Amino acid sequence: MHNASHIIRNEMQNMSSIIKSEVTNTSKIIISKTSLNNIAEVW
Repeated sequence: MHNASHIIRNEMQNMSSIIKSEVTNTSKIIISKTSLNNIAEVW
């Protein structure tokens, strides 16, 4: 039983780290698009 909870905890941590990296990648894309738009407006 203890083993199963340990596995579940590892899975949860893996999922959260994957989600965090996905969110980071998405926000980087959004930021780069926004900054490109801002540069275009300045020019």
